[in-house]
Amino acid sequence: MIAPLLSDIKKSRAYQEIAQEGMLEGMLEGKLEGKLEGKLETAKALLQKKMSVEFIVEVTGLSRKQVIALSKAKRGRKAVVHKN
Repeated sequence: MIAPLLSDIKKSRAYQEIAQEGMLEGMLEGKLEGKLEGKLETAKALLQKKMSVEFIVEVTGLSRKQVIALSKAKRGRKAVVHKN
């Protein structure tokens, strides 16, 4: 009794639009997380090469706070890198 009703709802245009929007949001979020991860890896590599915080901020687009947190983490201090 409920199954046919659910089937009709899932076929509705509104449901499909909402589902597609959710899927697109998930894809965008994944892309943004991947970009951030790439920037963080680049920043870590530049820190290993003893590049300045200012240079890393300029090259990666990360905030100064994020780069400093990475630098502290690299030295063994506990640090959390926040998304901007």
